[in-house]
Amino acid sequence: MPDNLNQAAAELRQVTQDFSQSVQTILRDSNLSDKEKGTRIGDMSRTAGLYQLTQPKDVGGRNATYLEQAVVHDELGAHNLCHVGGIFGPSPGVLAGVEEPLRTSHLIPMLKGEKRMAFGFTEPRDIEQPTQGSVEGETLTINGQKSYVTGGASADFINTLVTIGGQGPMMVVVDRDSTGVEIKETFGSID
Repeated sequence: MPDNLNQAAAELRQVTQDFSQSVQTILRDSNLSDKEKGTRIGDMSRTAGLYQLTQPKDVGGRNATYLEQAVVHDELGAHNLCHVGGIFGPSPGVLAGVEEPLRTSHLIPMLKGEKRMAFGFTEPRDIEQPTQGSVEGETLTINGQKSYVTGGASADFINTLVTIGGQGPMMVVVDRDSTGVEIKETFGSID
């Protein structure tokens, strides 16, 4: 990274350097669980203004320039932190085009790190029919199960692939605390 950065980029570099040193301290703390470390890193990233760095401005993000992104990634790399999750907030993903009320109730809180999203796509191998849904008036009823829900154990809501009768497959937002939603088994992976 060149030493002759403009003032704003130089300040961002210093913020990222200070943040990186704090993250290294947290990662070395053997008294904290991985979950506690992740929460603290996410909180520090939001405070430092890095969490929403790459998110679009229209949803509260910074939509950083290539220079800003290069400065941050270079500094994180210099501290061997490129692999650490939770530094940058999620992209809008399948919720990118949602309108109200989902924009306010789910998309914006997810991008700010206030809510966690999961993705339910995979059907169990031994079922005859994929997850189905039916609409009666204003009510959507879903029946089925998913065999692997990425991030499901800690999510507040699940973007779920559901085949809606008469309409076809759709992504449906299902709140984890909805009646009938049950997580039967959780597991961890190295990713």
